[in-house]
Amino acid sequence: MEVTGDRVKVHYLLLGGLLLLVPQAASAYLDPGVGSMIWQMLVAVALGAVFTLKVYWSRIKDYVRGRREI
Repeated sequence: MEVTGDRVKVHYLLLGGLLLLVPQAASAYLDPGVGSMIWQMLVAVALGAVFTLKVYWSRIKDYVRGRREI
């Protein structure tokens, strides 16, 4: 039986996929500062959304009213 290059690639892809499914032990430590960092990211996303809405509010309002297109 001759092994072709494509067949070898498929075997490597299957082996790599199976290795991703095998659970591995993680030596991770989450200190109390992680909660603070997550909170800061959520606040930053919210403030960024509010700022973006403020900047484009007139365009959004006009688009909804049908005055002009964006």
